[in-house]
Amino acid sequence: MPVGRPNKSTYNSRLRLLYHIPGSWGDFVNSSTVGFECLGNAENGRRALEFIQTNPVDVILSDIVMPVMNGIELARRLHEQGSGCKLVFLSGHKDFEYAQQALAYGVRYYILKPTRHKEITEIFLKLREELDESRAAEEPLHSDQWVEIASRYIAEHYADASLDTLAELLHMHPFYVSKLFKQKMGRSFSDSLMEAKMRAAARLLANPALKTYEVSDQVGYTSAKNFTRAFKSFYGMTPYDYKNSAHK
Repeated sequence: MPVGRPNKSTYNSRLRLLYHIPGSWGDFVNSSTVGFECLGNAENGRRALEFIQTNPVDVILSDIVMPVMNGIELARRLHEQGSGCKLVFLSGHKDFEYAQQALAYGVRYYILKPTRHKEITEIFLKLREELDESRAAEEPLHSDQWVEIASRYIAEHYADASLDTLAELLHMHPFYVSKLFKQKMGRSFSDSLMEAKMRAAARLLANPALKTYEVSDQVGYTSAKNFTRAFKSFYGMTPYDYKNSAHK
């Protein structure tokens, strides 16, 4: 059974997964874009319980039928302990009683085999967002830290900044970073990055020794033509006209 968890950070982005599923599902979740780190494969429910006593785990992906302790008993133990660890069942059992017991113990995701990678990905993306939002709500002080980190990242790395890199820095999923960025900043990541690039370009254009294509390169544009178009859209004049007006 796999167990998953995120790396330590202001927010955890690589969520910690533990599993007990024959085959390569744990590897798939670990290597996919859903942002989970697979911690290992527990042989049965008892091993899973022992593991999470000493290791932080966010999600357990488990079959129902296991030796020593089955998935339903594992769910019951986690429920009684008040564990915040999410349990996802991937099972070939369509028995309604199993599903009913799983729901009674707080298991929200019961996936019937055979399944597809797409279905697993969709469920883990939902879990990823739920866990990220839960952490953000539990740690309000992190909001200020988050804004500070994101703002500093753009200010210092506007030439090569990207949403994916910021998400990796914050240990969060890019989709959630984009959503949270707009919520906290009042505008999108791309708009903020564009402003940082244009403000930097304006400062550089004040230097008479720098050519427009050199400024373009320094703020992260590979095409001077695209830079000129973006600059004109932002300032209402071309870099050439801005440079001339600044030197009058």
